[in-house]
Amino acid sequence: MVHRSKNSHQLKVDALPYVARLRREPPFSTADERELKDAANDIAGPNGWYSMAAFRPDSGGRVYRFATPGQANDMQRWINESGI
Repeated sequence: MVHRSKNSHQLKVDALPYVARLRREPPFSTADERELKDAANDIAGPNGWYSMAAFRPDSGGRVYRFATPGQANDMQRWINESGI
């Protein structure tokens, strides 16, 4: 059995286990990208969150990962209320 070290993506996923989901198909406008980034930075700081494409067929869009459930809930609330 080969033991592989974790890559930077896996390290971030492990460190930030709580998620908020944005169910929307790309492309995102520049203004949308900026708003999403600013909201995540306001909630968790510039290094306290991680965004990645949702890869499951039933959840197209993006997944935003956070360190605490409160941060993920705040981001999910922002996504739902923003209409983005």
